Amino acid sequence: MKLIYPTDENIARIADLWKNPKSKAALPDENGAEIEIDFAKKNPKGSSLYGIDFSKIKSGEELLDYMFGKLRSGNKENITLYDVEAAVFLLDSIYSTQLSRFDKIFQLSEHLYRLIKDEDLLEKIEHPKDLPAIVDSISKRSGSDRKNYSFATKFCSRLNPEEFPIYDRYVDMLLKKYRGKIEERTNKKLTSFDLRKYEVFLSVYEDFRQAFDLHKTYKEIDMFIWTYGKVYEKENKIQKKQKIARGEKPRL
Repeated sequence: MKLIYPTDENIARIADLWKNPKSKAALPDENGAEIEIDFAKKNPKGSSLYGIDFSKIKSGEELLDYMFGKLRSGNKENITLYDVEAAVFLLDSIYSTQLSRFDKIFQLSEHLYRLIKDEDLLEKIEHPKDLPAIVDSISKRSGSDRKNYSFATKFCSRLNPEEFPIYDRYVDMLLKKYRGKIEERTNKKLTSFDLRKYEVFLSVYEDFRQAFDLHKTYKEIDMFIWTYGKVYEKENKIQKKQKIARGEKPRL
């Protein structure tokens, strides 16, 4: 699939789909030619090819807004462990953070609850001074070798989307695809690209916004990256299989 570069127009079109669900959208490429994407496209078995259902996404976002609104607006003394568990469970289910598969949701919830009660986590997220330290405090749970890094960025973003961009495999993939353009347009050599370090991720993300002259919010950009990232990843897997079937050597 041809790589589509992010523009404020493309980001706005995707953000509108999250609020006003439709099955198709046309996204202009860098030359202005519009590429139509059918998000309702089916695979040979008849199920969703991309795994994108904007009606379900809209409902999920509304549920998350409600649950995290309770955390955001409440006095920490009134927040219960149940409130935190419900927020973590919903975020894991809707944003596919894989906690239920690789970790224990209730243990992470207890960790977050202690941070909220003992270390003013919600205040730190609302008025952040050291974003990487906040993300690390959530992701590096005591007694666990697994870093819940993607989950931590999503948790912070739900509470303060203006300050915390989300890391996941789609943003990792697309930022690496856009790296050449980022370096070309910013006239800067990106010496570090370890995006699983939040301080590096934030720096590269700002270079990315500057390179493509983006003025949309982190939340809107995240919508574009997740949606287009799923389509781009799936289409390239299909093209790779087709080349192998034809006896061609696919590009790495």
